[in-house]
Amino acid sequence: MNSFIENLNGRGETFLTFVWPMLWQSSLLIAVLLVFDFLVRRKVRASVRYTLWLVVLVKLCLPPTLARIPSFLCALTSTYFGNRFFTFAQGKQPAPARFFHYLAASGVSNVLNLGVYALALALLPPLSIAPFAALILATGVSMCANFCLYSTFVFGGPPRPRGLTIDSRDP
Repeated sequence: MNSFIENLNGRGETFLTFVWPMLWQSSLLIAVLLVFDFLVRRKVRASVRYTLWLVVLVKLCLPPTLARIPSFLCALTSTYFGNRFFTFAQGKQPAPARFFHYLAASGVSNVLNLGVYALALALLPPLSIAPFAALILATGVSMCANFCLYSTFVFGGPPRPRGLTIDSRDP
């Protein structure tokens, strides 16, 4: 009987390690969407709000490891538009090729991030703080690489706020 209970406890623990990330991530997503839905319910059409709720359905249907793929694509798309309209002050003209340049630059930066992280873990002494130090170092290098790649390769110029001119000849 004890082996049966131990087997059942082991299976329950395995199930919990699989389900726990899905539970807290889905709960957080539902809470964020509830707040967002409450704030914009009179300003945004219902069809748009219902489409956002489909994200919860997709999240509930995908395991946590596969759910990272659409979350990465959503993050990449939102940061692209944020950089395009706010950071680098580009116009609103459609530029699908620019998005693929952004995707390539982000891929290079992510590979650099992983490489710096692995190298830092290999070179740092085995302390309990080593993974955090490696993470901070890799994130800093990746952030600088992102900015340099985005400002030259993707958006093609130095960042400047909208409405400000560099000199009187600049429109």
